[in-house]
Amino acid sequence: MKRLNVFVSAILVLAFVLCAVPAHADGTYFHDNDGLFVSDVADYLEGHFAKISAALGFDVYGVTAASLNADAEYYYNEYALSEDGVIMVLSEDNEIDIAAFGSATEYFGDDELSYTKNDVSKYAADGDDERLAAFEDFANLCVIIRYIDEDDNEQDSDLYSLESPVWAAQAEANAYEGLFSAADAEDGGHFFDEADLLSNSEKVEYEKKLDDLSKELGYDVIFLSVNSIGRFTPRDFADDFYDQNGYGADGILFLVNMGERDWYFSTCGKCIQIYTDYGIEALGEKIAPRLSDKEYSEALDEYVEQARLYTQEYNNGAAFDVNHKLPASAGTIVKRALISLVIGLVIAFIATGSMKSALKTVRKQAAATTYVRDGSMRLTDSRDLFLYTNVTRTAIPKNNSSGGGGSSTHTSSGGVSHGGGGGKF
Repeated sequence: MKRLNVFVSAILVLAFVLCAVPAHADGTYFHDNDGLFVSDVADYLEGHFAKISAALGFDVYGVTAASLNADAEYYYNEYALSEDGVIMVLSEDNEIDIAAFGSATEYFGDDELSYTKNDVSKYAADGDDERLAAFEDFANLCVIIRYIDEDDNEQDSDLYSLESPVWAAQAEANAYEGLFSAADAEDGGHFFDEADLLSNSEKVEYEKKLDDLSKELGYDVIFLSVNSIGRFTPRDFADDFYDQNGYGADGILFLVNMGERDWYFSTCGKCIQIYTDYGIEALGEKIAPRLSDKEYSEALDEYVEQARLYTQEYNNGAAFDVNHKLPASAGTIVKRALISLVIGLVIAFIATGSMKSALKTVRKQAAATTYVRDGSMRLTDSRDLFLYTNVTRTAIPKNNSSGGGGSSTHTSSGGVSHGGGGGKF
């Protein structure tokens, strides 16, 4: 319990420094020397390491290199980094070296460096796609080791185990990343654009929209965008953000993870029934194309509009589900009609063209007398006789199956029942 209290204190300290990160005189905190990351990710890691450095009392650095022919100490000196700091070097072959200098050695002795290197290497071993996660894990461990040591003045052996109670605070430790913005959420915030998808004026607009919508619908309607979710799955990240930030018993959270191109909806309370598995899939089909086209404000407009529609339908007695599907939009109806018309015209053109070609030996005649032989037909008597009628009836079978509708649920790490679903864009 003592250690968890230290984490809470650490997170509060880190939250204050998020607002102002001082410039570093010796250069950047992240050097993508080998070009392993796209510019957006490199910029994210630069800012991420800068925030952590401002809070820890020593600097945290990351470097990529073609190989580890030169060790971490070489790069530390090469970039003339600060007197007090810890550095991680990742090679193109996903090899890792970590070293500490100055006051950082008070926290990172040989055991700590060895443990950190081994833990981070688990991500690097998974290949190129996990390089970002490796650097994020390194940053997380810097925070954890720094504040455990502050508490005990010595290292316990149970620190170096992923089963240690310390790791239960892992989600909370991510607060300093600006991902779990607890201070804002406690004030009732519903809009968190940590990935900067929208302009400042749009952020103000949608923050008010979601606050007003939450009051209107009677449950929390939340949006969260991030650049990365680290070691978490989209489901766990969205669930934990909702649980740990004091939202109501009923709500929905829309998560957009730009790093891995994830979208996810986490539902809680009555929103599990409002947004069924079918409903979430249908909502994703409307929103994901907007995200792919970088139409972020349009995606949020769709989110707001559909939240109203889903809630209205639920309040009328039937949530959208496999047996009560969303009505097709006007655009969809017009599109389907045009497609059907084009297909019909093509088929008609082919059919009539074929019939015309089969009649190519026929010549136009002025009258039908050409086809009638004189005196060949004599009608002597005519009568209409009704013989019988025959009617066949076949019953149309009814489908009484529910079709597997409803909402699937799971339990979050905090013991709360959630629904939800997601995908890629």
